[in-house]
Amino acid sequence: MFFPVLLALLLATFDPIHASNCKKPHFEKCSCGITDYLGNKQYVVNCTDTGYTNASMLQYLPDETQVLIYTGNFISELPWNLFGNDYSHDRLKIVDLSNNRIKTIRGKTFHHVRNVERLILNYNQINLAFTGEHPRLFSNFENLEALHLTNAFNTSWTSYENFALDLGEIFRNSNLTKLEKLHLEQNQILNFETDPLLFCELKNLMDLHLGNNNLTHIKFKFACLERLRYIDFHANKITNLNENDRHLLDALPQRNQSLIIDVSENPLSCDDIDSLYDWFHDTKVTIQSKEKIQCKPEPMIGVTQELRVARVEANGSSGTVTFLSIALCMSLLALLYTNREPIRNTVYPYVLSLSRNIQYTTIGRSEAQEMDV
Repeated sequence: MFFPVLLALLLATFDPIHASNCKKPHFEKCSCGITDYLGNKQYVVNCTDTGYTNASMLQYLPDETQVLIYTGNFISELPWNLFGNDYSHDRLKIVDLSNNRIKTIRGKTFHHVRNVERLILNYNQINLAFTGEHPRLFSNFENLEALHLTNAFNTSWTSYENFALDLGEIFRNSNLTKLEKLHLEQNQILNFETDPLLFCELKNLMDLHLGNNNLTHIKFKFACLERLRYIDFHANKITNLNENDRHLLDALPQRNQSLIIDVSENPLSCDDIDSLYDWFHDTKVTIQSKEKIQCKPEPMIGVTQELRVARVEANGSSGTVTFLSIALCMSLLALLYTNREPIRNTVYPYVLSLSRNIQYTTIGRSEAQEMDV
């Protein structure tokens, strides 16, 4: 009786992704099997922290694979035709290649991935300048809905001025017509001034995540995005939202297009905070995380060195006066304590007499009030 019960418990807790090995020899370090992933039972190939130094074995990916998790390895370059030369991977929906130290992605890397809906390239070291020379990088992702590029680029390989140019060239040549969510957090982005239209090719974009960058203002075009519903600006270096910025944001709800923005954890200037809060109250744009919005006082400008010296000297004189005042008070208290008996004998009779007079006066007033009642 005990053995069948034990067997039933083991089967109930059985997790194929950790217990089943892949049948193909190229994946002997990985785990394969049907498991619960994002709320659905899917066939997952998991090659996390397996120590692979190249990704050539991915062309032999099992045909039934729906989710590929290939993270925490040492893959500096992704080869051409990463998943082979045929369409045997039409079931593949999610590809996670994050945290692999990837530096180079060639233009013909992602072929035959027409049904992939989510591509994750977070926490890599992609050379965007080199990638920009092969702008058809994502051209074969015909059904891509979410692209994750959080902390994905090695910004030392490209100038901050060319970042928007290179990224915009990729978007224009990749035909991401179904992309709805784009993550660009933690990429040290300063601005998009060199290519303010870079997002306009993403016609179906709904959520744009730009948090934890170095943006100082909002100067790019998003009125071209007819389905845009959310922009994340949190934890940047934005000091104000000027009248033009607010006008651009207000234009979307006027087209019956709802919009949510997050500008929390930015060093907004206190000089303009009143008008900003008025706009928060009046606009149809939904402001997320209002409780985290704080302003930063502007530093004093134009204070001369002489004035600063005068303030230091004044502070020094003030300290001397304070010290002398404390010393005088201590001396007076010591004098009063030494002569406490003579002072008590002299002052106490007067205090006692005054107290009695006050008591009688108070009683008389109380009685008069009661009579009035």
